[in-house]
Amino acid sequence: MKRTERGKFGEDVAVRWLEGKGIKILAKNFKVRGGEVDLVAQEGDVLAFVEVKTGRPWAFGPPESWVTPRKRKHLVRAARSYLAKNPWDGEVRFDVLAVEVRGDEVHVRHLRDAFRPE
Repeated sequence: MKRTERGKFGEDVAVRWLEGKGIKILAKNFKVRGGEVDLVAQEGDVLAFVEVKTGRPWAFGPPESWVTPRKRKHLVRAARSYLAKNPWDGEVRFDVLAVEVRGDEVHVRHLRDAFRPE
């Protein structure tokens, strides 16, 4: 599977998984200059900016470890732009959703509040 195909596959898995948990998806692939958020989701009164990482964990470590400080900076930039256009009074957090592909098996790990803006 090519990188872009794997990313789309992971995002599709993430959407179905989050919706299955009762979490509402408000936006997908919200892009701004210098940043992107894979998913913007609402869980109760919490707005979550979700970075989805998909891959084979034995290749380069667990997918959640791939969210580097530079990537976090880009996520925060995109989140601030989203909030400027869509004001939110409740709590805001940054989540990472790791989708691990092992042969025909798919495992999902949702790390709520995975990091805080610096």
